[in-house]
Amino acid sequence: MSYAPDLESALNQQDTLWRGEMFIASWEISTRFWKSFPLISFPLYTMEWGLCKQHIAVFDGFRKGHVDCGIANLNIPQADFF
Repeated sequence: MSYAPDLESALNQQDTLWRGEMFIASWEISTRFWKSFPLISFPLYTMEWGLCKQHIAVFDGFRKGHVDCGIANLNIPQADFF
């Protein structure tokens, strides 16, 4: 399994294939990432498409997001990531 360069995929041990992206999109929505309105359109579209193609990945990601705290909700300054 190859890991994506983004932090969310690496922390959730998901790859960059469609199944992993659908998992991460559902996870982001479930962790209240929807507060960033312009950015939420991409995860919503990916989750919608995933309901037809990979509904188990969407369900797993959404369920995991309910118990996790999303990276966007940690209020970590961007300078701390570098």
